[in-house]
Amino acid sequence: MSALVRNVPVRHRLGTGEFMPSDRSTIPPLQYVNVIGYGPEYQRHPGGPGCGETLFDSPLSAAQCFPEPGLVYRRGVVEHGYQVAVRDLVVVVAGPLAMPSGVQYLRADHRTGEESVRIIVFAVRADNGDQCSISTCSPDGPDLKYLRRDDVHGYVLRRGDVIVSAEGGVAVDRELLRRAVFAARPATEAELRRVPPTTPPGDRYDRLRRWLR
Repeated sequence: MSALVRNVPVRHRLGTGEFMPSDRSTIPPLQYVNVIGYGPEYQRHPGGPGCGETLFDSPLSAAQCFPEPGLVYRRGVVEHGYQVAVRDLVVVVAGPLAMPSGVQYLRADHRTGEESVRIIVFAVRADNGDQCSISTCSPDGPDLKYLRRDDVHGYVLRRGDVIVSAEGGVAVDRELLRRAVFAARPATEAELRRVPPTTPPGDRYDRLRRWLR
């Protein structure tokens, strides 16, 4: 895990740092299920023997078809799933990797995808409140609280008139977050000089406009 030492209060400024595992292979894949219902107004075409109708807008429209009793299983390059006819609807239930519109179901334990291993270190002025207003917090030492939400946990540390927080996904080790909130510190002048300059304000579409011309 990257060192968690940057972008906390610098004099009168407060900063935020976001950290991910340096070894990308340790990030769990995003797991979900999408449920989409297609009405009769959606364009359809025959799916072949036993495959029912295929929806042009479906994430499984180009997937290979495997008929099953009362269902059609489709397996594609980036997603696989089932489709079933319900009255005048065709319902598609599809899983990773793409994310089409519809109703999405994620794992109940929140241990999936980048957010489950992401760590965010930030600071706010004490008079602006702290994360305990939206979390369940419990004391864990002088000026220190452990916080928990459904998909996040971490620590909140009071430092004078500033509150420092280190929050991570549920797959992040609790002790790592505790060390992070104590290790967080203001950036040095040398570190600030290494920060790339901010992009000057301008029209975000300038490059696209020039390319089109």
